[in-house]
Amino acid sequence: MYRGILPDRITFNILIDSHCKDGMMEDAWGLFILMDKLNIPPDHITYNSMMHGLCLVGRLQEAIEQFDSMADRGLEPDEFHYNALLDGYGKKHKMDEAMQLFKKMKQNGSKPTTFTYTTLLAGLYRDGRMKTAKNLFNEMQAFGQSPDEVVCNAVLNGLCKNGKMEEAIELFESLESIGVSANIEMYYILISGFCHVGKLEDARRHFNDIPRKGLVPNVVTYTAMITGLFRNKMLLEEHIN
Repeated sequence: MYRGILPDRITFNILIDSHCKDGMMEDAWGLFILMDKLNIPPDHITYNSMMHGLCLVGRLQEAIEQFDSMADRGLEPDEFHYNALLDGYGKKHKMDEAMQLFKKMKQNGSKPTTFTYTTLLAGLYRDGRMKTAKNLFNEMQAFGQSPDEVVCNAVLNGLCKNGKMEEAIELFESLESIGVSANIEMYYILISGFCHVGKLEDARRHFNDIPRKGLVPNVVTYTAMITGLFRNKMLLEEHIN
């Protein structure tokens, strides 16, 4: 308060969001409590900021409590609140809980976004749950939601990290048919994947293909290729000796 001027909900939301993005959750909580004292009820934006902030600093249980308390305020969670919690579950490797929340999200009429699918797919692939991830990717397309570059990056990365290079190439070669242009990050993912499983010729072929696609190799792609060559040279020398 300054000279008797009371902050309104917009002011509180701006301050809370700023603190949450900086991970300053005690300050954000202080403002959240002050809103109640001033009889300024939090809205969807307030809760979204708080939940994202809590998940950012690993305080998932408090984010869940915030989500559950929205009903007490007469507020219905939307896709942004679901996405915040899904991201929190993913960071904590709680993918069973994430998939249950995803089911609830659809049942309650909130439409999953590309962020929803990217978050779930990244978590499922990270935990090696290949079948569930594949079914989710297929479900996304079956419901008429086309995967974008971010989703395809997540799927490619998941497949490569799990050694499923044939499936990764199948997806990569189908990108144009689903309206997605290959980007430099996708090439990096593929090159790293091929190097990891010792398929240097495939890695080199895709590296050489980068300029032909109108892209420019960056430091990361060069590093991946050089690291792969060095690693496999060391393995070959070890085998010979």
